[in-house]
Amino acid sequence: MNWMEEHAELIVEPLRDRHYQARARAELMDHMNSLYQSCLEQGMSEAEARGEALIQLGSVRQLRREYRQAELVLRSQSLSFCISRIWLGACLMGILYLLVTLILGQIVSQIAGPLANDGLSHLGGLVPHALSGTPAYWQEYDKMIALTGLIYQIPFPIGALYFRWLFRRTEHPLRPIAAGMLLAWAGEKLAILSISALLYGMPLWNLPSLLQRIHTGGDTTAGFFTVPYIIWTLFFALFLALLVSLIPTRSQKMQLC
Repeated sequence: MNWMEEHAELIVEPLRDRHYQARARAELMDHMNSLYQSCLEQGMSEAEARGEALIQLGSVRQLRREYRQAELVLRSQSLSFCISRIWLGACLMGILYLLVTLILGQIVSQIAGPLANDGLSHLGGLVPHALSGTPAYWQEYDKMIALTGLIYQIPFPIGALYFRWLFRRTEHPLRPIAAGMLLAWAGEKLAILSISALLYGMPLWNLPSLLQRIHTGGDTTAGFFTVPYIIWTLFFALFLALLVSLIPTRSQKMQLC
């Protein structure tokens, strides 16, 4: 191994992608050889040409950083990377959703006050009291149901920002971010439908009857889970994906400066 090969190997050693490592090594070798030959043509000795070529090439630390960044950018464009990160982000959003479910009963109880004495549903929403038929009661009940639905949206903006961070090096981040948000959105809907189907002993494919049972009756699992809620949250998830994809990354900010 000559000095060019040794120096190129020193620079590309941290790279993980073997194909990109080989390409980077060949690129460095070609560049170093061009610099070395140019120095020889200027009348330098071999030792002088070697030293000057290495100086012009740049520091090992800086070149390592540049090639590593280029490798990460290249890797972020691959389908396998996008699928794995979409799945990771959706799973973390699911965990956050479960945490919200666990603490939602406490949150609603604190805010609802006496209204919460009528009971909480399986997913933290209020269960209406059969004898509480006054207009004022139902106005408060509707407000608390709406609040419950809003609280369940907490994981979505957090997840959108996390997806933006995951795909910060991706050239077109909107597509994978939107895919991740849609996966999380569909996961929430499927979870509520599946839990409700098990609790009520109803078939999951009988969606109209199941949806009606979920948000009405004396033992609702999720009073907020209506068709308008499903549609609204779909547009909300896509809007968040579009919004966060417009957030500039650190490298983009540096280019603007």
